[in-house]
This record gives sequence, structure tokens and C-alpha cells, in this order.
Amino acid sequence: MMRAAALALLLLPACAAAPAPRAPSRPVSLVLPALDGGTINLARYRGRVVVLHFFATWDGISTVDVDQLRAAAGDVEVIGVALDVDGRVLVAPWRDALGVRYLIGLATPAVQTVLGRIDKVPTTIVLDRTGVEIARVERGLEPGELARLIARARGRR
Repeated sequence: MMRAAALALLLLPACAAAPAPRAPSRPVSLVLPALDGGTINLARYRGRVVVLHFFATWDGISTVDVDQLRAAAGDVEVIGVALDVDGRVLVAPWRDALGVRYLIGLATPAVQTVLGRIDKVPTTIVLDRTGVEIARVERGLEPGELARLIARARGRR
């Protein structure tokens, strides 16, 4: 467990060494390896609000956020993105233990190129129906915060 935490901390600076941030009005174009095989292509979800939740299995705050993510998952596309360096080995048991049913992807260097810095765990990014980032929360979610961000992504305040 400590080895995984140390390795995950090594991944965060790699994600932090990002080039210039993406233009905020452009849709996010990102393909990630899926935890269960295959890929997750964000372009597939255009027309839906998408929530990207960057987490690490060793982080308790990331785990607390799961309740809000699970509640939103039927309403929008929720995609957890694991920052754990050991990936599938750690994330699959974590997912099963928490009963997570939304998609889980594994972070790659493409994350830093497309989304810029992800150097805080957890980080939640909300994309509107066109795939444009409309919110970024670099901490645990406050109660009800995700529902408010989703409403904003839909154009309702």
C-alpha cells in the first residue's frame, strides 16, 4: 500500500509538468485505457454532461466523493480516472469494495497534454454537452456541489 502511495505521488508531478493549458472553449479530446480493457473516448459522450473524477485509491477524500459520483452516474456520464501507478492491480479491488459502477479509466501522459495540471487529489472536472470544461474542483466535493455543477453544465443555474 505504501509503495502504491509513493508511486502515485511520483505520477502527480508528471501530470503537473504540463504544456500550456488547453484553450477553455475547445472540446476536450481524450482517450484513456479503461480499467476493464478497451478504451474510453470522451468524443463518444458529446451531447451528454461528463464528469471526470481524478482520484487515487489511497486517498480517503477521493473515496468520500464516490457517493456524489454514484448518485450522478445515471443522470450524466461519470468517469473516474485513477492516478494510481499500479493501475489495474489496485483500482479493480477498490472499485469492487466500494460498489462503483461508473466507468473507470487509467491516467496516461495524455492527460497532462489535454487537460493541463492535475496535481491535486482528488480533482473533478465537469464538461458540458459540447465537451468543453466548465468547472474544475481541486479538492474533495462539498455536499451537493456536484449536482450544482451538473446543473450549470446543462445551462441551469
